[in-house]
Amino acid sequence: MKRKRTEITIEIDEVIYAAGHRNLLIRAWCRVCGTEVTMVTPQHASAIARVSVRTVNRWVEGESV
Repeated sequence: MKRKRTEITIEIDEVIYAAGHRNLLIRAWCRVCGTEVTMVTPQHASAIARVSVRTVNRWVEGESV
């Protein structure tokens, strides 16, 4: 008898606002969308999102942010 395998993929979009962190924000050119956007460094993003810098770098490499 063949075993049946069910795979479920869940994608979650999350927006994290940097309210109260205005001094951490910079304006820079986005090479993806071709416009000037507000950005933070991976170090500051990790502090705002309360995750490790490594996690932020994975998000960037995976084009999740």
